[in-house]
Amino acid sequence: MSVTKALELAMQHHRSGRLAEAESFCHSVLSQEPGNADALNLLSIIARQSGRIELAVEFAARGAAAHPHIAEFHANLGEFSRLAGKPDMAVASFQRAIELKPNEPTFHNHLGMALGGMRQYEMAAREYQRAIELKPDYAEAYACLSGPLRQLDRLAEADAAIRTAIRLQPDMPAAQHNLAVVLADQGRFQEAIAAYSRAIELKPDSVEARCHLGELYLLLGDFERGWKEHEWRLPIAYPNNPRRWDGGELNGKTILLYGEQGFGDVIQFVRYVPMVAEKGGRIILVCHEKLVRLLAGVPHIAQIVSLKQPTPAFDVFCPLLSLPLALGTTLHNIPANVPYLKSERPRLAKKPHVLRVGLAWAGNPEHWDDLRRSIPLEQFAPFSAIPGIEFYSLQIGPATRQKNDSSAPLPLIDLTADLHDFADTAAIVANLDLVISVDTAAAHLAGAMGKPVWILLAAMPDWRWMLKREDSPWYPTMRLFRQESTGSWSHVIRRVVDSLAEFRQASTQLSIGDRGQPQS
Repeated sequence: MSVTKALELAMQHHRSGRLAEAESFCHSVLSQEPGNADALNLLSIIARQSGRIELAVEFAARGAAAHPHIAEFHANLGEFSRLAGKPDMAVASFQRAIELKPNEPTFHNHLGMALGGMRQYEMAAREYQRAIELKPDYAEAYACLSGPLRQLDRLAEADAAIRTAIRLQPDMPAAQHNLAVVLADQGRFQEAIAAYSRAIELKPDSVEARCHLGELYLLLGDFERGWKEHEWRLPIAYPNNPRRWDGGELNGKTILLYGEQGFGDVIQFVRYVPMVAEKGGRIILVCHEKLVRLLAGVPHIAQIVSLKQPTPAFDVFCPLLSLPLALGTTLHNIPANVPYLKSERPRLAKKPHVLRVGLAWAGNPEHWDDLRRSIPLEQFAPFSAIPGIEFYSLQIGPATRQKNDSSAPLPLIDLTADLHDFADTAAIVANLDLVISVDTAAAHLAGAMGKPVWILLAAMPDWRWMLKREDSPWYPTMRLFRQESTGSWSHVIRRVVDSLAEFRQASTQLSIGDRGQPQS
């Protein structure tokens, strides 16, 4: 069969949705012309449509190599690389496409997406703005522009951009979703709920909009609606799976509890194990490997395995974060008996008349909103002016490099080289008088251990910390310090310094050498 005929048939099959047949004819073309542009391009698109993103990257790369002067090949490689989680390759590919075709607005728009994925928000915003210059009615670019503007705390501009997108294209679900996010950041919660609802009306199966609506309900204390919408975070098959536990009596069945989210989430929701045990079942817990030793001592857990190990046999299952729904949790019946985690391994020698304070200043940099919740260590410098306190670093990850920065003069005792998992961290926390942390797992650990813990929160916090209150219904020993305005930590640090001085003064009335526990 000629190349021309094979390509024609491939295109026909693709238009009719017969991807396997289209793919077969494309390979027939390549057997005769290995660098055929049309076949390589169509194969990359078919691979993307069938969920084989790495293969899509491979074909797009072959196309770009065989035809280096065709901008669209580089753009395809950029988009598929972005979707495959290869942002550096994506950025380089889009930049090459723009070199070849500088006035193509879609190339700038997609480069903005790739840069946003790398948290290069200023650069991302410039690319979106360039796309809009080239195409003033580019609704998608306006919608995308709102994202980096929000991350840069330019909320008024983000609001204007997203409303322009909606004016240009009223039926765009993503635009309504982005509008809801920006409205929530401005504290306009009822308007945000309406925007989420409109996004869901336009796209009923929008996982992102439904999950974020659930989190907004939880933030506002509406647990009945919140837990239900929050279930959309899970694969669609979960809610209707016949083995999914609904909170009923177990009658000796084996239940698998699955920690599907971050370290802090698992620590927070493992509190429900005793309530599950009351239903009369045998409990298996699956969680992150770094939590296994810490959680092995939780009563009622018959078996604990890491996510990397084979899943044991079970009768029914329930994700940990679905337990509040299954067990009917409201704002007024949160199980908050602490401590429910502990460590029996002393790590620090007693030192009379010294207050020991643990500090964690940054979360996981891969978290979608980490820019807002983490604080540069240099901003904690005022802590050093308070006498009689030793500060212990509980920080892990890339932010640990800030300890050696000359602009961060806060003296820290660093034991993190010995922290291999959360059981090691718990052994240090057990010997501290207070933990001060941003919204990260260290705060959850201290709260679960019943330690006084102060958490420093962004103006728009994660749903679990709710609004305006200085305490947490989840952790009785926790105190919340909130930003007054988005992006500014100076007022928070001043409040914590004043409170820390008072805490230190109160502690002198207790026997620090006996590790007395001042009140939080």
